[in-house]
Amino acid sequence: MSLALLFPGQGVNVAAVAGEWYARSTPTRALLDQAARHVGIPVGRLLHASGHALQNTATYQPVLTALSIGALLELTLRGVRADVVAGHSLGEIAALVAASAIHPEDAVALAATRGRAMARAAAESPGGMLALGVRSRAEVDEAVACARLHGRAQIAAHNAPDEWVLAGDWPALRAVPPRFAPVPLHTGGAWHSVAMEAAMSEYRTALGAATIGALSPADRAALRAILPHMVRGTAILTRLLRRRRATRPAVRAVPTIVRGTAQQLRRRAAAGQPVTRRTAARVMAAQTRRTLANPRLCTAAVRRNVRGAQTAQRTAQRSGAGVPRRIVRG
Repeated sequence: MSLALLFPGQGVNVAAVAGEWYARSTPTRALLDQAARHVGIPVGRLLHASGHALQNTATYQPVLTALSIGALLELTLRGVRADVVAGHSLGEIAALVAASAIHPEDAVALAATRGRAMARAAAESPGGMLALGVRSRAEVDEAVACARLHGRAQIAAHNAPDEWVLAGDWPALRAVPPRFAPVPLHTGGAWHSVAMEAAMSEYRTALGAATIGALSPADRAALRAILPHMVRGTAILTRLLRRRRATRPAVRAVPTIVRGTAQQLRRRAAAGQPVTRRTAARVMAAQTRRTLANPRLCTAAVRRNVRGAQTAQRTAQRSGAGVPRRIVRG
């Protein structure tokens, strides 16, 4: 018999269990302490049973990830090994740890980066999510068409045969007719939608760095010193491009810039050349100039990343049927 572990996304009531796990599990305590440092909130207040500190996705995400990985480590200490692992949305980070793709400490830091990026994106592009009690795709498409008469809306998830979830602007979501049994969800933003585009580059950069598990301890230490500056540079570049309508389409070229930067730095490291913060900044600046200053390269990068995002979205929608039914925060 095979054993599968499915790690949850946002929606779990972590405030009800976090305190007990902190008191009883040494591995979980260390990870929750790390999560508290990342979000800048004392661990006692962060894990208070009221759950007030966890209302923000920026604080919730690293805490849920720490709890999920803590539970995994407790199972591992007891000799439990999974044959298959998966994660629903945020749960993918804990699943990566279970698959030995990233280290637990890096996973909590990654979740903190993801939470901050998504919170910023939600503030820049407010919205929400809406569950539909329908079974057919045709009905869902009709509901989306009704919503789009009043703003942005799209399919975000297919959780069960009779439960689909839309994400978008609240005026659009509120326009969905009652015959589709719409139920507003308590979320902090329009998760799993184009509203999160501004968060993608920063998260992809952090994810790519965190998944380099074969590095030596010395290289990992060097990477940790550089990574925050690369992530910050990516975030700044994204925000600068989004400020003006004329440059907003170029945001979709940012993943190509980050990818080119990583490739250049990897080649330098493989050649035995030092990779410092200044080197990383210089390489990223050169990649930015090379991509954005060349209309042909910029257009190709935008098209490639648009296709990649569309493919990822279709894959996520096709694979969403097996995820838990109840969604609270997304």
